[in-house]
Amino acid sequence: MRRLYHDKVVYPYRTFPEEVSTPLRRALFFTYQWSNPERAMKYMLEAMQAVKDTGMDPYSDEVINMRVQIAVIYQNARQDAYAIRELETLRREIMDLVGKNWDSLVQDGRRAILLKWAVGLSVKLGELWGQPQMEDKQGRGEEYFTWAVETALKEKKRREDEGVLDGEGDWMGEEEIGATMEGLANLYLESKQSYLATPLFLRAYSVCPPTSCHKAVLMNNLSTSILQQRVPDSHRTPNMPAPSPSETIAQSLSWAKGAIAAANAVEAPHRDVECDSACAVATYNIGELAELTGDVEAAKKKYQEAEAMFQGLKSQIGQNKCSGALQRLEDAEAKKKAKGKKR
Repeated sequence: MRRLYHDKVVYPYRTFPEEVSTPLRRALFFTYQWSNPERAMKYMLEAMQAVKDTGMDPYSDEVINMRVQIAVIYQNARQDAYAIRELETLRREIMDLVGKNWDSLVQDGRRAILLKWAVGLSVKLGELWGQPQMEDKQGRGEEYFTWAVETALKEKKRREDEGVLDGEGDWMGEEEIGATMEGLANLYLESKQSYLATPLFLRAYSVCPPTSCHKAVLMNNLSTSILQQRVPDSHRTPNMPAPSPSETIAQSLSWAKGAIAAANAVEAPHRDVECDSACAVATYNIGELAELTGDVEAAKKKYQEAEAMFQGLKSQIGQNKCSGALQRLEDAEAKKKAKGKKR
């Protein structure tokens, strides 16, 4: 906890004017060390006023990050609509600034930095709008994620075609762009548009470091999206035959097994809890695939294995899912026996 306090509260703001850093540290203390959103917001607003009074650049990385922290405080208070409003306002201001001051921002290296902020804010807004409680009927989450992916790729291509302009600075790396694609893919997966999610997961997988536990997570996502995949007729071409159920299950199983192998191959210091979680999820998925093919005993075994893994991870959600699956098998077996007796 002390390390978190130092990393979040002390170190990043050591060069700020004292009028800003004092209330800012208090705001972050009540955000990360002692959760109290009301007091955190009080001090954060004091810090923002001090930013204006001391003449700090309102679009420096430091001040932008302070405004992002305001959204974090709103989230901690479970006021996601206010968090969204704060981030949307910030994103809009950044986009206006980039559009009106292209040449000067390129020369001092700020354009790429601000555009990266706009992409990052769009990803965060996509995540916030994608929450079930937001009831995003207008598709704002998809809109933000799509913009982030398209902007990241367009800027990358522009630099490849035209070269990097003097003073322009670096752009997003392949791994960062892959993470942006993964965000959009997750949104498509949740909205039952797996045929759109799969290619995005594949791209994110292709740029994920081989020593990362996250590679196994992406393989699990691919296993799920492939299993759910059904390309609508409107997106089909005459030469695009639908895969058979057995082919789909085989592909899904291959990715799930691959996820376990990938997670088990990661060693310290790269290995973390994400590897163990990926193994548990993949084992559960293999159980589901066995259940789909009618292999009840294999399904039961995998669900039990996954349940034990989730217990080790202290994941109640995972345990509940496994116990629900085992109960489903038990109910189906009881129904089958009852039917046999009637005959």
